[in-house]
Amino acid sequence: AQNSGEEPTGTITLKVAHNMDFVTIPDAVLAAGERLNEKYAAEGKDLKIEFETDYARIDWGEYSNNLIFAQKNGEGPDIFSVSDLSSLVEAGMMLDISDLMTDDFVEGIYTPYIVDGKAYAMPFDLPVRVIYYNKAALKEIGWTDEQIEALPTQMANGEFTWEQFLDLCKEVQDKGAATWGLTHRPGAGSDFLDVFRTLGGEYYNDEGKLVFDSEGLQRFFQEIYDKEFDEKFKAAGIEYFYTLIDDAVARVMKSEGGYIWACKNYDGDVMSDMVSSAFGSLAMMTSVLVSPDGNYEYEAAHGTVQRHYYKHLKGEETSTNSVATIFAWTGALRKRGELDGNKELMEFADRLEKATIDTIEAGEMTKDLALITTIENPTVLNSEGFIKAIAKRL
Repeated sequence: AQNSGEEPTGTITLKVAHNMDFVTIPDAVLAAGERLNEKYAAEGKDLKIEFETDYARIDWGEYSNNLIFAQKNGEGPDIFSVSDLSSLVEAGMMLDISDLMTDDFVEGIYTPYIVDGKAYAMPFDLPVRVIYYNKAALKEIGWTDEQIEALPTQMANGEFTWEQFLDLCKEVQDKGAATWGLTHRPGAGSDFLDVFRTLGGEYYNDEGKLVFDSEGLQRFFQEIYDKEFDEKFKAAGIEYFYTLIDDAVARVMKSEGGYIWACKNYDGDVMSDMVSSAFGSLAMMTSVLVSPDGNYEYEAAHGTVQRHYYKHLKGEETSTNSVATIFAWTGALRKRGELDGNKELMEFADRLEKATIDTIEAGEMTKDLALITTIENPTVLNSEGFIKAIAKRL
């Protein structure tokens, strides 16, 4: 119980809500509560903190709406992770922390989230990226013990810059003292945003809004290319360059292929569809997604036969090109066979792809291909007929 003007006593129950991964964030709150309980017990206080937790993995918009509805019903959490902070401030769910004693924080880490001139949120942690260097590797390339021991101090004093460090990493690799001159910490990903900021990129402006710093991203990729790939590309006769999306599109439309095009997510979705349509049929394109930790996903271009789908629901006949869907399946089956050592499965994927191509080259195809083919008098098949024609050639 808590009386006005008196310290609280008894058991206080706090509700903690969190969305998505990184449960170490709310778990840290629970751990802090345990430490406070130990402190209160040692001081002889009749006070204890307990927690009710609600961890979710849902869309952030849905999560924010759930928080607001719970608050209006008097059941909102006391501590929660947030995404759309402005909406929660408007709903009256956020505490004004403008009077927080910032002197208690390490200089430079307290940057509050401001809404209408008031602070409502602060960074929940400050991850530190530590650079380890291999003394044996430096000694192998000719550094003295004195030079090696002096390196951390030179870095701290700004006498040894990031650019010089990257040059040193390259030298260590070139001289065979290490397989990799510079590598990230073990795990999925290379701490992209940290390196991005180190190279001068920004992803939040002074108002706290998310921005995209295209010049920073260009510097990021250029730095990686210069340090790791420049000599290899030149030796292989490959050209690397950065260009704007309109120039890239113009080049692609006139190209015969033989290139790798790195796009931002939305550009990749839209431009790949455009290219596949310009070169024939969107239904002939598949996508392969590869994650840093070695997971694969094979898919056809999505949302391309919506009109056919509605006709199918009405029981009407369609002539839908299923090549991309078939090749998405064969790609996935072949990869599964590679991972499991299943040769028969891999061979089946190869046979199915060959049967699909042979069917089209024999003049049996769906309407979209019949409109653009150079084969004389093609046989136009509906969706089911095309699949059955492929099955006959398996």
